[in-house]
Amino acid sequence: TGRQLKLPNPNRKMRGGDTMFGVGIDREPDHLEHLGYANGWDKTPEIVHECREKGHLGYAGNVGRCLTEYGCEVCGYKYLVDSSD
Repeated sequence: TGRQLKLPNPNRKMRGGDTMFGVGIDREPDHLEHLGYANGWDKTPEIVHECREKGHLGYAGNVGRCLTEYGCEVCGYKYLVDSSD
């Protein structure tokens, strides 16, 4: 806990030297598959597990009061977490 992720920077170098939207990575965040609210998941989707196993950094950003968007441009998904009571 306490790990702060930042919004994606398209010019950031990734492992292997490709940039975030470089070779084979042509999706912008608005074109990612939306997995809904993580608060409502019975179990974490397989795409999220696979992404973490691959060591992708992903991103997180505040999109509203008590609302955070997480995702990975490389794997092509995003989801929301509502931290309100």
